[in-house]
Amino acid sequence: MGFLFIFAGHISAQKAARPFDWEQITPLVTKKIEVENILGKPFFENRYVSAYNSEKGKITVWYYGARKPDTSEYRCNISLDTVSSFSISLFDRINVSAHEFDLRKFKKEEGHTSERRYTDDENGISFDVDQTDDGLEWVKSFDYYGSRSKVKTLCSREQQ
Repeated sequence: MGFLFIFAGHISAQKAARPFDWEQITPLVTKKIEVENILGKPFFENRYVSAYNSEKGKITVWYYGARKPDTSEYRCNISLDTVSSFSISLFDRINVSAHEFDLRKFKKEEGHTSERRYTDDENGISFDVDQTDDGLEWVKSFDYYGSRSKVKTLCSREQQ
């Protein structure tokens, strides 16, 4: 009985550490069946794209057969049911400062009026924000793709 209690406590501590279910998905690693175990059944799916509703937003997942990652000089030899990239359109915006991003790692691109895009190719994540009149930035969508380290580990360099 004591083991079960400790094990259950470990699971809830693990869940608390990950604020969003989708953060368990790793491009170039996670398989379609694993995505469904994390997010449930998709509301839309074809051979290489699936869409899911989560508590926080709509998640669209592209598999390797549909969208090859932009790996430039690398060639990836992974199965067609492996996540290539995914995006999340949030139902409710999230304050940038409330999420634990180290913004020093991100390249900031200015967009139209109050829009900005933060990109971290090393970790394979970007997000779009709107800035309100009071200067606060609010995340409206995330994009996850193969991080530099995953590409270098799982893909081979193209011969010129």
